[in-house]
Amino acid sequence: MNAHLDWTFYKLHHQMMMNPTWSVQKDFASSGDPCLQRGDPTFPQPTDGLLCVNHTKMATRTAFVSACLNATTLGGFDGCFIDSAGVANDAGQAAYAQRCNTSTALMAELGKGTTMLLDDLQTAVGPTKLIIAKDDFSGGSEASVNSIMPMDTFCSCYNCDPNTWSTKVFREGMTYAGICQTQIQESIKRGKRGQVSVLHGEVNAWLGVNRTALENDFTFTLASFLIAASDSSFFGYSKGWYYNGTTWHAAYDNPLGAPTNEAMQGSGLANMSWSRSFASGTTVELDVLAHTATIEWAANNSGPALQQ
Repeated sequence: MNAHLDWTFYKLHHQMMMNPTWSVQKDFASSGDPCLQRGDPTFPQPTDGLLCVNHTKMATRTAFVSACLNATTLGGFDGCFIDSAGVANDAGQAAYAQRCNTSTALMAELGKGTTMLLDDLQTAVGPTKLIIAKDDFSGGSEASVNSIMPMDTFCSCYNCDPNTWSTKVFREGMTYAGICQTQIQESIKRGKRGQVSVLHGEVNAWLGVNRTALENDFTFTLASFLIAASDSSFFGYSKGWYYNGTTWHAAYDNPLGAPTNEAMQGSGLANMSWSRSFASGTTVELDVLAHTATIEWAANNSGPALQQ
């Protein structure tokens, strides 16, 4: 489910259309002109944009909770994925306020509504089911839900197109190395708390067909995961963020074993370097700033290879 945009192919869209006050209004009024926003252009959507969901309304949250409960009880699913959950603590609230012709204070209230949604969802499904919040790269919704996906492109966007909307958000006020470092550090914290981290890297299309560069990019992203990994961490790597872009990589067949220690972080000027070893004998060296990584797999293993 998308906590922010009312995608027309969701069943919830029909309820949104029947309840116009569930959407964000210009000037934050209870009725009037809705504030519209365009979404991912690869999805079909109205030319004038999509409704934005207002979770300060209890009825809106109740509808979302009901949809999730249907999936986790009647549908037998293990949980619900909440896209765009980062609205709850979005550093871009000023742009959101300008687009809706209202104040950042009122947008902050809208963010609180999203936080209430996450609280309600986790309470409804209980601790044995997952509410996975796709959040900011540093997380932010850990107090509400038991699972976090810290934005897309986990440590895999060093060479992405800087003109795309997503990388503009990612890079706001930070280098991508800083974002990768934050993703690793926050994932380590979540693991120590027993919370789930869903860490998803992507094939960098801007590397073209340069196989060596693609393999190095995959190795770096996998090494970043191994540094951050805990018993409750999950890794994915795909061509784009669509599930059908996921392939099985040869490195996944290599034995790993339990980590022999927590990830070791460098100090001083080297504080963006990391290392870790595992029971199989595999070792990982990572330099987030230099964007380099080495995975020395245990004996009798061929090491990682990107399968196209």
